Amino acid sequence: MQYVKIKFLDPREEAKAFIHLVRLSKVVTLKEGETEVFIVPRKSLAVLDQKELAYQVLGEMGYDGVVQALRSPLDII
Repeated sequence: MQYVKIKFLDPREEAKAFIHLVRLSKVVTLKEGETEVFIVPRKSLAVLDQKELAYQVLGEMGYDGVVQALRSPLDII
């Protein structure tokens, strides 16, 4: 399964999007500086698009990349 690392520019949209994402699948949340980023399955982006919630894709990864992100958040993408 492919995963994507995303962030939201608007905190209100981030809150709405998070609710939709956690209903669909597992979501990894990491802090990068002052910004929260999310790692979600690529298929989850369709729901964000359908709900017209704006996000920015920061990168793509496989399962091994997700595991590495959880072990060492500073070393991802």
